[in-house]
Amino acid sequence: MNTNCDIYLVNPIRGDSLLIRQLKIFQPDFVPEMEHEYIGFLGLNLPRLKAVAIIMHFRKNGISGFNIPVKYRDSRQISVDEACNLANSRLQATVGNVSNQNPMFYIFHSKDASQNLAEGGGMITVDASDGHIWTVDEMAEYMYDFNNVI
Repeated sequence: MNTNCDIYLVNPIRGDSLLIRQLKIFQPDFVPEMEHEYIGFLGLNLPRLKAVAIIMHFRKNGISGFNIPVKYRDSRQISVDEACNLANSRLQATVGNVSNQNPMFYIFHSKDASQNLAEGGGMITVDASDGHIWTVDEMAEYMYDFNNVI
């Protein structure tokens, strides 16, 4: 799997942080702005395995983030409303809350009390790029292969 990736930060981190300054080792043209607070995409183009190592190092230092294929950064994303319509039609129920800390997908939770969340029901994940519904296996593969999370 030879995929170029970017790091997406959930928590802000200052440009003068050693964690940010060290990124120059992996991408020499990355020049952090010392007074800038980084959150979201960092603008990197790294091989997947290098980005996995970086995201693991960030997590060890208390920084939340994700390793994201650059296609999700560079392509048009569907809107939350479009994703909601797809989720509603797939669940055949009305979805409520949406979670989207990760820009690759939207996670919707059903408003239908009969769907047991403890058994994995009542949740649906919609891809933010092409609108397909993520399977459990697809999510597990992404979390392991791109973020080293089991």
